[in-house]
Amino acid sequence: NFAARVVSVSDGDTVWVTPVQSQRSQKLRMQGIDAPERCQPGGEASTRALRELLLNQTVEVQVSGKDDYQRGLARIRYQGKEMSLKELVGQDRVDLKFGIDAKKQLYLMSKTNGVVYQVVEK
Repeated sequence: NFAARVVSVSDGDTVWVTPVQSQRSQKLRMQGIDAPERCQPGGEASTRALRELLLNQTVEVQVSGKDDYQRGLARIRYQGKEMSLKELVGQDRVDLKFGIDAKKQLYLMSKTNGVVYQVVEK
């Protein structure tokens, strides 16, 4: 575990952080969340939501491995709360719709802005 500052938000589930004890930034994929890509429907909204919540904030990071793109897979805590699907989608107190997609994967969708987040078990 280490404390870091979020220096950039790539999309709704990927951030760049700089550890407090270092100057070397790391690209992290938030574990357990699959937000739409920026070029997909809802992608800009999910990126904006994560940016508004975490950009330039100090967070606690727990890296558990790497994904297929060599990004660190991490659990991120901000103000004592894990940045889980519930925190990210529910931050503006939007109503959520649960469903199962064609691949039998659980997802959550904000009824307000249509951003879809997939629940990932990894």
